[in-house]
Amino acid sequence: MQAQETTAKTPLGIQIFWILLFALLAYQMFFSRGKTLSRGAPAPSLSLQSVATSDAPTTIPARKQVTVLHFWAMWCPTCVRTLRSSTRRALAFRKRGVRYLMVNVDEPNQAEQLKAFLRRQRISPSQFTVHFHDARKQALSSYGVRALPSLVIVDQHGKIGAFIKGYIPTKPLINLIQKVKSMQNKPS
Repeated sequence: MQAQETTAKTPLGIQIFWILLFALLAYQMFFSRGKTLSRGAPAPSLSLQSVATSDAPTTIPARKQVTVLHFWAMWCPTCVRTLRSSTRRALAFRKRGVRYLMVNVDEPNQAEQLKAFLRRQRISPSQFTVHFHDARKQALSSYGVRALPSLVIVDQHGKIGAFIKGYIPTKPLINLIQKVKSMQNKPS
């Protein structure tokens, strides 16, 4: 009679659980590095290149003006789905005295692909003025953006007024900007 070897087998479900738990922890450790900016913190000063022109880069934040940074990417389904309406919104906010920058965070070698992509999305070249390319990902990392789309509202004093992960409809965004503006009279 041969002695049978018995090995304890871990059920597949438990193995999958441990693999997923490990992956989640690794993801958190990797993406939790970097700054997390809170309301009232000084906004990092950066320069972004316009998609419309090769003129001098635009500096953010702008003093004496509320600035909205709308981070997006071509590979982000929600970003693409809302791109046309977000571009129109950016142009409308500019007329209200709010500086609204659509900050694309795709790879550096994709500047021309970005222009072609915007045209395919029926964004006219005249609307490119609100689009900027963060090719070196300086804005993305300096502002601690970890989800797309994300919006950062910077008040006229250069302080973080609000940070929004995900898409926000126009009306709640208007209300949030008004709230940030009303707090502008109280510089910290």
